[in-house]
Amino acid sequence: CGLVLWNIHNGIINSSIGGFQSAGSLLTRTYFPPECPIIAGVLTIMLQGLLEAAVLLGGLFAAIDSALLTVSPARVEDLVEEGRPGAKRLQRVLVNRPLYVNLVVLLRTACEVLATVLVFLVLDRYLSTVGTAVVTAAVMTVVSYVLIGVGPRTLGRQHAYTLGCATAVILQVIAILMG
Repeated sequence: CGLVLWNIHNGIINSSIGGFQSAGSLLTRTYFPPECPIIAGVLTIMLQGLLEAAVLLGGLFAAIDSALLTVSPARVEDLVEEGRPGAKRLQRVLVNRPLYVNLVVLLRTACEVLATVLVFLVLDRYLSTVGTAVVTAAVMTVVSYVLIGVGPRTLGRQHAYTLGCATAVILQVIAILMG
């Protein structure tokens, strides 16, 4: 998550400097708003950051989904008795497990769809519509399988109790916000 934010920050700085350098002759010979190259660079970097964040969050939601389906209520009760942080919240989440699993699946799906649309928008500038659709489908199939599917689900199963305790409060807040 920190790397995504750093990439956005670094990209904005570099694209702003590059925008001024590449548009230098345009800025001196005609009337051209000097902010335009910077704004274009910033929007491009923000689009890339949003794409990275969507994939990252999709993977996190997939891991949480796997963790919620793996944890045992009896083991969580033991964690509550041991005083483990977040265990009481996880116990409350497990009382209504189907609601939270469906919420996490909805959020993961929304992140995947957002990432797919963003990839399509980026590629649409360079390819025909059919080519963009084919490349987007191929890229997002691999990304969804590896970065949102297999990897996070495996980590969710391996660290189910740690992940469940850490994210139970986030799930409860999102559930309250979504009604």
